[in-house]
Amino acid sequence: MLFRYWSSFIDVRPADYYEYIDIQVLFVHGKKDYRIPVESSGYVERKLPDKPFEYLYYPKMAHGPSNYQEGVAMREAIAAWIIANDP
Repeated sequence: MLFRYWSSFIDVRPADYYEYIDIQVLFVHGKKDYRIPVESSGYVERKLPDKPFEYLYYPKMAHGPSNYQEGVAMREAIAAWIIANDP
């Protein structure tokens, strides 16, 4: 029973549901992410170009900031995006 529950997540592709989202979304992705391939954000960007989605790619970042400066830069970029998109 437990196996059936967890195996049900294998075929779920969240990107398939993004077409139903009509709010602004910011995707933040490190290009050296070893957990979630950066191609996943690129796929959404290519598949849904007319959506109100924006993308921030960090060339030297993995799954998260690797140092203080990278973390500060990322938080500042996210804060600027939130302020710019505040209704």
